[in-house]
Amino acid sequence: MVDHIWVVVISLGFLFLIIGFLVGLAMLVYAVLEIKKAVAALKAFVERAEGNLNPLIGSVESTINTVKGITEDVGHITANARNLSDAVNGLTENLREINLLIKGFNGGISLRAAGLKSAFRAALEALLTQKREKGGLR
Repeated sequence: MVDHIWVVVISLGFLFLIIGFLVGLAMLVYAVLEIKKAVAALKAFVERAEGNLNPLIGSVESTINTVKGITEDVGHITANARNLSDAVNGLTENLREINLLIKGFNGGISLRAAGLKSAFRAALEALLTQKREKGGLR
């Protein structure tokens, strides 16, 4: 009977081993099925995200091109403002030189007018003095 008990114990051991193997196999099949569902859900999410991102990417590209155009326009405006500033600076320098020239010219005219006035006065006094000496004027 001892032999018979060993046979029963070994048979039960094999039975538990087979049951454990089948449970493990069932768990593995369940895990594979869940992974397959997760992969399908992930694929659907990626497709939806791609469908939503394509218009967004196009919009972003359009916005970037608009910003690039605005930046170029700002660059042109800045260059034009720099040119205008240079022109105004040159005009200011020219006006300053003209002002200095006019001041110098006015100073020269004033000196010439004063000299001419003194010359006429001296000539008139000399003429009057000469006429008085001759007795023509009183």
